[in-house]
Amino acid sequence: MTGRPDRRELRAAIDAVESDKGSGGMTGRGKHPSASDVQQVAEKELLRTVEIELQRELGDSRVHLETGCPLGKIRAEVDEYCEEPPIMCEIWAHLGSPKGAQYGKVMMDALKMIFIEKHLDRKFKKILVFADEKALKPFCDSHRWQAKCLRDFDIECKVAELQRETRERLQEAQKQQALGFLKKEAG
Repeated sequence: MTGRPDRRELRAAIDAVESDKGSGGMTGRGKHPSASDVQQVAEKELLRTVEIELQRELGDSRVHLETGCPLGKIRAEVDEYCEEPPIMCEIWAHLGSPKGAQYGKVMMDALKMIFIEKHLDRKFKKILVFADEKALKPFCDSHRWQAKCLRDFDIECKVAELQRETRERLQEAQKQQALGFLKKEAG
């Protein structure tokens, strides 16, 4: 693994997500990919960038835990997981500052990694990956409880760069998502 993902890798990831989603992708003129399709492509690209930096492919995202609860084994999923060396990674493919419940989404991802680490009874490198500095900033701001919590539980926060094409598609998807929310609220 060397360098950032190239255009062919990015195109292959986009095509794979769009073919998995059937008509959810860009299938005709004037149709936009759904926000989740674009976010999945961005997450794959962010993950690839982190793998290159770590010089390690991260694998299965499913972790089976013995919790001592009546359910016995439960399954928890993180975006990426590696047994050796022990690494867990959650990715937030969002551009710009978080709003409202988005803080909770990121902190829930952090809590999930803490929970898995505790129940596996071993120390993991825990990483939250952000798509840009504005998305990351509130989670590193020393005046916020979220930042203090992440530091106290040894959760590393980092930005992984998106390619220009992916960044533009993600910005457009977020605009479409915001417009859809506004229309829903107005209607």
